[in-house]
Amino acid sequence: MSRARFLIVAVIATIGAGCAGAVEDRLAVTRRTILLARERGAYRCAPEALARAEARVEFTRLELRAGELVRAESELDRAEAAAAIALASAQSCRPIVARSATPPPPPEIKEVDSDGDGILDPDDRCPKEPEDLDGWKDEDGCPDPDDDEDGVLDADDRCPRVPGSAKAKGCPDRDGDAIADGDDRCPDEPGVPEQEGCPAPKLIVVQKDRIELKQKIHFATGKATILSDSTPLLTEIASALKKLAKVRVRIEGHTDSRGSAQLNTRLSRARAESVRAWLVQAGIDAARMTAVGYGPSQPIADNRTAAGREENRRVEFFLLEEQP
Repeated sequence: MSRARFLIVAVIATIGAGCAGAVEDRLAVTRRTILLARERGAYRCAPEALARAEARVEFTRLELRAGELVRAESELDRAEAAAAIALASAQSCRPIVARSATPPPPPEIKEVDSDGDGILDPDDRCPKEPEDLDGWKDEDGCPDPDDDEDGVLDADDRCPRVPGSAKAKGCPDRDGDAIADGDDRCPDEPGVPEQEGCPAPKLIVVQKDRIELKQKIHFATGKATILSDSTPLLTEIASALKKLAKVRVRIEGHTDSRGSAQLNTRLSRARAESVRAWLVQAGIDAARMTAVGYGPSQPIADNRTAAGREENRRVEFFLLEEQP
């Protein structure tokens, strides 16, 4: 059997190998076939087949290095076929150089990285666009200007790997108030920046030493029963006290001067205790709150007028020192 025929048989015998080692073996055989074809003058008689075989061998090598075994086998199949054609064509070609002459080296196939991102073009899905190399899907060679695909470009996104809201600069914002959840003290309730994401108070004003009420807590006439129209006000007071978690509170009840002082003092104390109980139910620690009743002893207006008496009937909240 001639050497050419032996090499062709060896190439055919390696077809169908399913592992990288088998592909490497086939690749080595194909390279020898190409070298023999070149020595026999295939570069003159079958230059296209020879060049095609050499190029496919190089592509096979690149695919193997990338771990793409299926693509490597496909390229190698083409290389083997082209090498066989080149060798067969060379049998009838009369060399124009002496047998001892060294054949010219095969053309060098350069490893090209058109966009300069360190990923060679055969492995680069975007060979004309450099990868941004930010640690997010860098292996495909394509830039990812919006990693979390939330519509906010990474350059402007405070949370580039977590989908968020454009108003919150790319960060999650559950309540939609344009304040990112990580900065929002009330992430499930729309609020304002001045309150760190919590709703702005409407019925109270928290001062240094007291909680000022913009409306009164209403009770049933002559009783300590809180009327339902005071629920929004008490809810705001409870919310404020939750934020002032370590501050102690004195709840004071006051009445006007009508009736006996003893009865009024008892009623004012009962109303203060009723407010305290409501706040405990709302989640405020009972140990933080003290309820006292002063009856008519601390008027803030003239008890001789209806307007003055209305002003004197009140509940007040004083903020004391923080608990240790």
